Amino acid sequence: MKNSTIWENKNFKKFLALGFWIILWQILSASMAEEILIASPLSTFSRLIELIASKDYWLSIFNSFWKIFFGLFLALSLGLIFAVLAFRFDFFRTIISLPISFLKSVPVAAFVIVLLFWISSRNLSIYIGFFMGLPIIYENTYAGFFQLDKKLVEMADSFKVPFKKRLAYLYRHQLLNFFKTAIISASGLIFKAGIAAELIGLQANSIGEKLYSAKIYLDSPDLFAWIISILFFSMVFEKFLKWILR
Repeated sequence: MKNSTIWENKNFKKFLALGFWIILWQILSASMAEEILIASPLSTFSRLIELIASKDYWLSIFNSFWKIFFGLFLALSLGLIFAVLAFRFDFFRTIISLPISFLKSVPVAAFVIVLLFWISSRNLSIYIGFFMGLPIIYENTYAGFFQLDKKLVEMADSFKVPFKKRLAYLYRHQLLNFFKTAIISASGLIFKAGIAAELIGLQANSIGEKLYSAKIYLDSPDLFAWIISILFFSMVFEKFLKWILR
């Protein structure tokens, strides 16, 4: 009975899965002629501990995160406003459809290169985060309007409830799940796009810059340590957003 309880435990299963991948990682590293290709788990975690103890590490984390979060905030704000306007006015929906389709189709790298013609790399990840997140927020929120309870909408029409009151007391509750899904989906894309923008634009004191430096100096443990940091903090970022939404 005790054994079955242990094997059914989710945390235990996650621990086993993590152990499996670390062992596989060690095997791959040991099979390489040079550790420069794949750093070993020991080298990587040793380097990670060194990074965590340095001020430069936390400065890079902070600089990257506040810009990524600000880009998400801008995408949320304008995406919600655009969705409301598109729902209210057919003409606005027609006007906005082309730029939204454009933002969805153009690769992140192309956006980064174009923006570097116009702006410095200092705040590049903010703009990239905004442009990548806007279509997701807009489309999910706009789609939510068409999933509204028709009976409640008809009742609001019958009593001639003003749009502002509908938005506050009817639409807000109905759209909440769509908006939450949009935020979580957009946050993952914005995080990855923001780091990519930093990497291409060589944004000073950022995670992307550290990745590029590790690549230039062929420092495999440093590269793997930063990748683990990205995975960890992206997970923290998502958990933080879910906590705020609750």
